[in-house]
Amino acid sequence: MRQAHEDLGPKAIAREDVRQYLPRMKNRMAGGNGRARSHDITLVGATGFTGALIAEHLAIRTTTSHVRLAYAGRSPSRLEALQSRIARRTRSSNTPQLITVDLSDEESVHRLAADTHVVVSAAGPYGRLGSALVAACARHGTHYLDLAGEVPWIRRMMAAHEATALASGACIVHCCGFDSVPSDLGALVLTDEVLAHSGRQPDAIRLVFGRSEGGFSGGTIASLVDVITQARSDPAVRDELHDPDSLVTGATTAVAARRRRPSLGPRFDRHLRRWTMPFFMGPINERIVRRSNALRGFPLGDDPDYREVISFGRGPIAAASAALAAAAGSLFMGLLSFGPTRAVLVATVLPRPGSGPRAAVEARGSFRVDMHAYLRDGKRTRRELTLTISGEREPGYGATAVMIAEGALLMFERAVRGSGPPPGFQTPATALGLSLVARLREAGIGFVVQNREEGERTGL
Repeated sequence: MRQAHEDLGPKAIAREDVRQYLPRMKNRMAGGNGRARSHDITLVGATGFTGALIAEHLAIRTTTSHVRLAYAGRSPSRLEALQSRIARRTRSSNTPQLITVDLSDEESVHRLAADTHVVVSAAGPYGRLGSALVAACARHGTHYLDLAGEVPWIRRMMAAHEATALASGACIVHCCGFDSVPSDLGALVLTDEVLAHSGRQPDAIRLVFGRSEGGFSGGTIASLVDVITQARSDPAVRDELHDPDSLVTGATTAVAARRRRPSLGPRFDRHLRRWTMPFFMGPINERIVRRSNALRGFPLGDDPDYREVISFGRGPIAAASAALAAAAGSLFMGLLSFGPTRAVLVATVLPRPGSGPRAAVEARGSFRVDMHAYLRDGKRTRRELTLTISGEREPGYGATAVMIAEGALLMFERAVRGSGPPPGFQTPATALGLSLVARLREAGIGFVVQNREEGERTGL
């Protein structure tokens, strides 16, 4: 691990037996009401499709520990069924407490936030259900992670609660799943590795989405529909969706970055030398990477050349394939944007809330992304390093559950040890950094760097 990140102690934290700290530290970690908190990690939205996967991973990882888990949701009967199902599957001796909570009831939300150290929220769409919970966590100094990909809502939360979170010590981290952990941590790893390898920062980074097995859940579709609906009726939301720096706000903006309207169609990428189309999660991932860059002091410059794409190769057939795929994506978004066709899709084709891909439930599937870092060499650029991130889990839900659960455990361990995380609205890279990379590698998600001269290396 690079010298610049030794203060994060990723391997020490990942392997440290946190149980030795808990007996003497828990009484010192008090809630907003001045009393000791009853729960260490509370999972909100535990009975949803993604929430149940997160709950199972947390149960497995805390089977023999003293970490006090709680599952929270609207239905007591569904919470009890989830608890019984997970107990049978994991044989865990750590029985989570069950909390019935109505996210529209601010009083009950504040009680929940004040009584736990870390909140993990899988209760979306966040624009409808998540605002009171973020406000409560910011007020009570409760660390918070979610899976939100709703840019307008994230921006509103930052504007409304940044000062409160900084004052209370709460660390608020959005986008802690497949969007945007691989992108954000990958950019962090590549930036540091290129600096160590070449003495320079990368001039451009490209993430190429590769093979995967998975699908959409009903919750993801509901969040997407909410954002599209807002954009149709609110010009300000449309402007935010077109602004790559819409999450680089307030104190994080040290330099006014140039605004660049994103390209939605096929293009020949001069770095990859391939025909490409934008990766559909690129718009949120790119914003998180740019926010991390700003929070870290702009190591990639004030206007990072970072893009996420799907590659189609070279030549006219590749160009036609990229154009056809981009057109299909635009058609799908258009159908979702128009009320009558959206209603037909929701009723007949798209998954309903609470449902998702079978591969995620069965702990199978796979994913791979390759991130390439480039350096300028005169008028040309050369590829310096490639980082491959891969796993044998369905990415959108199976791997996502692992990512956010490991992030929550790391955040709690750091809080117990008194070493962070930093307060305010952070990103996966700035809140958890290389320590989370180490944990994810131990959980089966690979981060492998290679270059043309040395070949594959695994020493992250």
